[in-house]
Amino acid sequence: MATKTGDFSGIIKDRIPRRPMANMTAVPLSNTDGSVLPDIEKQVSGSSGMVYFAGLPGDPRGRVGFLVESKEINGELKYIDTYQFNIDVTAQNKDIWSLDKWTFDVAPKLAGVTADLQYGLLAGAFAYLTDAGELQYVGCATAEITVDGEVTGEVRYFGSNTLPTRLRTGPGADPTSGRDWSNPVNGLFTAANIKSGRATIKMWVNGQVMGQEEVIIFGSSPKDALLISDVYVDKAISPENPTPADCK
Repeated sequence: MATKTGDFSGIIKDRIPRRPMANMTAVPLSNTDGSVLPDIEKQVSGSSGMVYFAGLPGDPRGRVGFLVESKEINGELKYIDTYQFNIDVTAQNKDIWSLDKWTFDVAPKLAGVTADLQYGLLAGAFAYLTDAGELQYVGCATAEITVDGEVTGEVRYFGSNTLPTRLRTGPGADPTSGRDWSNPVNGLFTAANIKSGRATIKMWVNGQVMGQEEVIIFGSSPKDALLISDVYVDKAISPENPTPADCK
């Protein structure tokens, strides 16, 4: 099946404060196998964090990936290699994330997870795209990740502070101390210790799969690495945002 191309613009941002970052390097990647796209030059962000790619080739669905390269400041690693997949090649002003080394080291511990860096580390959001192109988050969803048909990874969800939380430890546990479903405010999730390979991420809401995406899971690079991929609602399954009415 033929690929689709598009003119793409994005803004490289720090994942946690969500502010634009200058002098960061974006490398376009194949959404199919994660390889660097040939004949497409990497771009360095300007003062506004903006990068632009003309005639960017995508997969048959028009999706592409990016690597924002790691960065050292004064000889110390401050930002890690950050991969992001399932991005529309025609998107404009799309957020492209870079994760700082401190958050990479600390976030799994906040969630009660010991990350083995020979395996993959993933983050993403459950998302619904309206007909007008507005992105909405999906709350009270859970993630199931499989590689070669086997469930893998330790999944956690984010609180309203946009940091991962521990899972609830028993019936009636205070939801502010952790939740086993995603926050309706941000729909964010993360997973550590994922087997390398081609993974399927499923979004479950009230016992039904509402959408799924495929990504390539990498083990850690020498400078550590995070993979980011949102999971979008399949409108053939749910024409509306499937966040339950009682999701809080």
